[in-house]
Amino acid sequence: MAADRTQRPPGGDRGRQVLRRAPWRQLRGGGRLPVRLHRGARPRSLQVPVQGQESGQLQSLRGPDPRRAVREAEPRGRPGGAQEVHPRVRAAAARRGSALHLHAAVASDHPASGQGPGMDDHAEPLPEPAARCGVADRVMATNRARRRGSETVRGLVVGVAGLMLAVLGGTGAGAQERPRYGGELVFVVPTEPASYDGHREGTFALVHPVAPIYNTLLRFDPTDRTGTRVVGDLAESWTIARDGRTYTFRLRRGVKFHDGSDLTSKDVKASYDKIIFPPSGVISFRKGQYTAVEAVEAPDAATVVFRLKWPSASLITALASPFNWIYRADILAKDVHWYETHVMGTGPFIFVEHVKGAYWAARKNPNYWDKGKPYLDGYRALVVKDANAQVAAVRAERAHIQFRGFTPSERDSLVQALGAKIAVQESPWDCVLLVGMNHEKKPWDDKRARRALTLALDRHQGSQALSRIAIVKSVGGVQVPGTPFAAPPEELEKLAGYSHDVAKSRAEARRLLTEAGVPEGFSFSLKNRNVPMPYEPIAVWLVDQWRQVGLQARHEFIESTKWEADLRNGEYEVAVDTQCSYAVDPDLDLYKFQSMGISHNNYGRYTDTVLDELYQKQSRALDPDERKKYVREFERRLLDEEAHYAYTLQWHRIIPHSAKVRGWTITPSHFVNNQLDTVWLAE
Repeated sequence: MAADRTQRPPGGDRGRQVLRRAPWRQLRGGGRLPVRLHRGARPRSLQVPVQGQESGQLQSLRGPDPRRAVREAEPRGRPGGAQEVHPRVRAAAARRGSALHLHAAVASDHPASGQGPGMDDHAEPLPEPAARCGVADRVMATNRARRRGSETVRGLVVGVAGLMLAVLGGTGAGAQERPRYGGELVFVVPTEPASYDGHREGTFALVHPVAPIYNTLLRFDPTDRTGTRVVGDLAESWTIARDGRTYTFRLRRGVKFHDGSDLTSKDVKASYDKIIFPPSGVISFRKGQYTAVEAVEAPDAATVVFRLKWPSASLITALASPFNWIYRADILAKDVHWYETHVMGTGPFIFVEHVKGAYWAARKNPNYWDKGKPYLDGYRALVVKDANAQVAAVRAERAHIQFRGFTPSERDSLVQALGAKIAVQESPWDCVLLVGMNHEKKPWDDKRARRALTLALDRHQGSQALSRIAIVKSVGGVQVPGTPFAAPPEELEKLAGYSHDVAKSRAEARRLLTEAGVPEGFSFSLKNRNVPMPYEPIAVWLVDQWRQVGLQARHEFIESTKWEADLRNGEYEVAVDTQCSYAVDPDLDLYKFQSMGISHNNYGRYTDTVLDELYQKQSRALDPDERKKYVREFERRLLDEEAHYAYTLQWHRIIPHSAKVRGWTITPSHFVNNQLDTVWLAE
């Protein structure tokens, strides 16, 4: 990749990195994209409603001098902001056959507080962009009847008056309409990836702008709100042997790469060999998800076979990973690192260019194998790192959507400004903040003390109060509420800290603390990451909840890299930890909680062979009911019997978007449903 010195929009983009389309004509290796760093500003103070004081406010309990976060620097944009390319310019560029240089909105010079990069798709989240949270002046009293049960996955269309919400059916407001062809979808992405290789990266910052250029062997059904139903993408059909150890896939005929070459089984095999059995010097981010795979075979041009060492209930889900793009085998044979710096696939859109720090652009693939798709003429992904600037882009109708999520206050401001021009889809999010207790530190080596911490939490009241100001909402266990392996409400309520009888739970917490020798007023440190949303409001809520059973937690709000290092090294007493996955699946969501000798991010520092055995049993149980039974046993032991960790509240994904956007359905994962082949724009 080289800096473009010949084509620049007037007055800007000087020194930016530009990657043009058709890079396969210049096959070569390359290094990572350069990233500039600077020090960011200290996150601002937050005030959170407290139980019994919902009309009042509680000042944030943080250390006196938290370290400042490091974030990527934004490029400085030209004065005047975004401009639209004239249709005649587009037409002329198309006739030339060269890359169309689009004018793009550029992020402001002042990034949002918190971290810039995106979050990991498996276990250890990378720093995510911290959306600025405007705390409500007051929160409605929360002593109303508590809602029983978990929140269902919903899509909501917003009317003009306040938040009058109606459930969207199917794939949104356009579910019963005939798709319209044409138009360019414009969306914003908060950050950029280190490379273009989906096999080595784990951030949504790569998936959102680049996934539409590729296909995967399997994919998650773009109409499924749970984000769990798998359908074929390049695979037309598949069969599974009775013993669960041989998976045979038949590929679609007539699929071509964007360079005109035919896709065959050797391309699928080469791509998965790179993922599962990477050669020396090649990073494979999700290699650990395929330990059951013994070999990948291509017996003929249209057949791919996966042979397993043992049955795997999650293999189909793993093969649908939105990162597992199918690359051309001949290119990988020449340079296995080529896709780190180049983009070329078989997907519904063809790569045009990426101007580092400004935008990505792609155009419709006229020869796409799925006839009649895509509907869009193309898309443009604007790199906008500042949270306020992202909201402003949607409000000013310079962008249609941001696919990761906004805060409740940002949603409300867009609804107020745009009324019927905005639609809102919301869903539980496959991310959750945890209470991690260091089993090597007293009194947390005693499960009675650990159970007391979770028994003290009124999750139901917390959901009502915090969901008004933070991106959290649903009360859930180890699986996202409303998904196939999630515990029903009546089962959840049997776990410590999930009962609606909070007074009884807190009395039990006090009894256990006394029994464990923990004195009234016991003080301990709660280490937390200095990302305001949702880490800070959750921690402030936790401090207040524990105070009500006689515990005094000191909230230490520290820089992200130190927070992660302290958790990894066991240098903490109690900490806010996290669990996120790219898809809702027990293998992905439970992996973290195995013994520390197995799980690299079990920061509780415990060994529990019973949990390890239950994990293996659920992972190999091909019968869904049997698997569900093992997941429930795992959940009960993790959260109740041993109380190794405590779950707080499920993150809540909020996507306000232009009402013109049709054919896109929200899921609990911000990594899936980004291929854009089903998306269209209404007039």
